[in-house]
Amino acid sequence: IPALEGAVRLAPHHPRAWFLLAKYSIVSGNARRAIDDYLVHALVVQNQLGSDEGRADVLNAFGVAFRNLGDLGRAAEYYEQAAAIRKRIGNERGYATTLRNLASIDSVRGEHAAAERKLGEALAILERLGDGAGIADLQDEFGVLAEERGDYEEALSRYQQALRVRRDLGNDVAFATSFANVGYACYLLGRYDDALVYWSQGLDLARKSGDPAGVALATQSLGLLELARGNWDRAVKSFLEALNKSRELDMKQATASSLGHLGRLAQYQGRPAAALASFAEALAVLREIDDRRGLAEFTLAQAEVEIEIGMEKAAGQHLQAAAELLSAEKNREQQAELERLRGEHHLLRGERAAAEAALRRALADAEESHSVVQLLDVRLSERPALAELERLRGQAEALGHARLRLRAAEAVARAALAAKDTERARQAAAAGLERAEACGGYSGAWRLHLLLAQAHERAGRRAEAEAERERARAEIARVSRELAPGQRQSFHQLAEVRELADRIEVGRTAGRKD
Repeated sequence: IPALEGAVRLAPHHPRAWFLLAKYSIVSGNARRAIDDYLVHALVVQNQLGSDEGRADVLNAFGVAFRNLGDLGRAAEYYEQAAAIRKRIGNERGYATTLRNLASIDSVRGEHAAAERKLGEALAILERLGDGAGIADLQDEFGVLAEERGDYEEALSRYQQALRVRRDLGNDVAFATSFANVGYACYLLGRYDDALVYWSQGLDLARKSGDPAGVALATQSLGLLELARGNWDRAVKSFLEALNKSRELDMKQATASSLGHLGRLAQYQGRPAAALASFAEALAVLREIDDRRGLAEFTLAQAEVEIEIGMEKAAGQHLQAAAELLSAEKNREQQAELERLRGEHHLLRGERAAAEAALRRALADAEESHSVVQLLDVRLSERPALAELERLRGQAEALGHARLRLRAAEAVARAALAAKDTERARQAAAAGLERAEACGGYSGAWRLHLLLAQAHERAGRRAEAEAERERARAEIARVSRELAPGQRQSFHQLAEVRELADRIEVGRTAGRKD
């Protein structure tokens, strides 16, 4: 960049120097400066020269810059202008590149069929030209498309193909992107050790090549891994660091993701008001950039928090909003999550038959997505028999996913009480509470305390039971303090019903009629 700035001082109308200043500003994470300072100059010079090829290059670069800033509408306009010129003048390689860029926007918007058509057309061109680097870029976009659809095995395969090609090309920025993409596909498939290896290499390479945008994304990714593994203090540091950097670079999509992940963290720790506030911030940014997959993800997250605190009406509205977002092009993992939460919502309303039907649909979608995490989440929501729950608990432990381990412990404790296996219930609830403390909190901690109280009471340990009930009330009070009045009322009603149900069950087991 300093060398190019020297070039434009010596030759203020040098078209290539202005274009390259913009290109390297974009690569270094400063898309706004590329637009405001360099691309405008480059376009004026190209128009003066009457160069269609140069004008198309600048228009495509405008599209890349606006895409990085999250302005998909303006990015698409510039890409379409560039594509029209490149097709007219017979610049096949350039035309294929712009088709790939347009397909990327289609993928984010959920227009998967349109994206696939553009990528197929571009691939045919680049294979005929023998453009290895361009083909690697296309494999990446095919991976993104598979990921958007929820086909994570296909996404991993595409990303790995791109990685193999880029390994020999000497482009560290592209190579770091491949590490990030392969790592993310591994993460989605529950292969956390593999994800750590790829993401760590990607972060090192992004730092080495001076790519602040790549550093921000890699830091965010490592935060996701810490979130899954239950290292929640380290996760919040990673997300905050990524959030600050993405805001500094005006990376809207990364900003929205960091906000959403901070919301997940608050949800898992039992801070529902903070979770809903973070989700609302993330959704506002996602609406601005029209990211349908992100909108669906965090709308579903809102609904889950609302179900957890008993806000039945609000949860129903958000589930309907998510269903509308997923209606055109289905992402199987998100569709499974929608149906799982519909099942939980029906259970909240006491509609058991409808819940079972929704969970059957969720299971089919989860199996099709090949997402280990989603499949376990659905199976736990189905509330199978104790033996099956123990098997699922073992899978969650082997996977190392903290929230699934907590959910499984809670489910086993509840099922063991129903099966009159008091000691197993006590052990599962106690293990869940120990795990919750190690992670830094759990949204279901109050339920675990009530389950442990029930196990103590059945075993005749009334003092221990009352102590656990008191801990449950303290946890309920902690959650309540940050809720708005309407939310607090719903949550207290939900907690009172749960405690009453537990007491009735204890009395029934003991043969009491009071």
